[in-house]
Amino acid sequence: MLIENFSKDSSTKSGLNTSCKKCSDAYNKEYRIINKKKLAKKAQEYYIENKEKIDKYSQEYRSVNGLEAQRKFREKHKIEISNKRRSQESKEKRKIYYENNKEKIREKERIYILKNKERINENTRVRYQYNKEKQAERHKKWQSENKEVVNIIAQRRRSRKKALPSTLTIEQWENIKLHFNNKCCYCGQEKLLVQEHFNPVVNLGAHDINNILPSCKNCNSSKGPKLFENWYSKYRYYSKKRERKILEYLNYNNDYQQLKII
Repeated sequence: MLIENFSKDSSTKSGLNTSCKKCSDAYNKEYRIINKKKLAKKAQEYYIENKEKIDKYSQEYRSVNGLEAQRKFREKHKIEISNKRRSQESKEKRKIYYENNKEKIREKERIYILKNKERINENTRVRYQYNKEKQAERHKKWQSENKEVVNIIAQRRRSRKKALPSTLTIEQWENIKLHFNNKCCYCGQEKLLVQEHFNPVVNLGAHDINNILPSCKNCNSSKGPKLFENWYSKYRYYSKKRERKILEYLNYNNDYQQLKII
């Protein structure tokens, strides 16, 4: 292979890169695709750290080259600028189209994923290897910011393992808390709330709107797997008013529950 096919590299004995230009370009292109966001963030951080220096250089460059340089740049990148402008103008149209064809688009995506499963899995694996620590950090941050969602997912998994209904949504959970004024349904205190199974999971209690109540951690631990009728009347925070409110919310009448239509 000709020397002209290798780029210079002063760190090697030969003074040439160990990979040919073609291989190096292919590797660099693949690296840029896989680490697009990482490189963009790095460039942004560099700009923030060197903002004054970059702005000064840009100002000097414009004063020397003036409008002629800008005209040449626009001429050279005419297609890219045109595409960018067209993309911005059609962004709203694409959004409207997606809203009107949501199911159709999702079905196409599902079919595409099934047809290209192996390739997608391989790309995902490679991307994960390059960004392993970053993804772990992002996942940890998401969990800390979405504790209630994590709790719902954990409760669903727990119910499904026991083959129990698990249909509670985040919106339903928010409405349940709102119904009890964002307070514990058992003690009435305004604390961090968790999802309490009125009928315990060990007693085949479902994870749905007909069985979930907002409870503080202390009351939740105190109740545990006990049945409500055996536990609450002896509990130190017992309240006849709160008991009536709980039973009315769950539509209990003479020990019989009228389930909500979801």
